[in-house]
Amino acid sequence: MKLTGVSEKVFIDRYSMKDRAGGQIEQTPDEMWKRIAKAVAAVEKTPALRKKYEASFNDIMRDFQFVPGGRILAG
Repeated sequence: MKLTGVSEKVFIDRYSMKDRAGGQIEQTPDEMWKRIAKAVAAVEKTPALRKKYEASFNDIMRDFQFVPGGRILAG
């Protein structure tokens, strides 16, 4: 997904992961959604279930069927 204008600025300022110096690590929402999906799926007991749910969470966020609250995205 390519962002432009205000949507790009909001993503960079509020949601893109930053390093300790404030440099942008994530360049796209897709990278952010992968990070969030992995973190949400981390509670599953087996690696196979983690992988399955990580893919499911990523798919529904990528298609905007599910959008977590801002604090979750920013965290």
